[in-house]
Amino acid sequence: MKQHREHKITKSAVLIELNGEAVILKISARGWNEILAIAAREAKGELCVAKVPNQNIFNLISTQA
Repeated sequence: MKQHREHKITKSAVLIELNGEAVILKISARGWNEILAIAAREAKGELCVAKVPNQNIFNLISTQA
């Protein structure tokens, strides 16, 4: 997906698997800007994204200390 407009990150988290366990990491908007820049660079300017049907993940990270 190629988009050339600015987007504001309002909430952020990443779902990854570590040693066979699914975990959610809370990441700052600044951190995501760095991650997205790396991902776009490695994909030669294209960033593959998919919308997630369950947005409750953001409720979960908002309540984590």
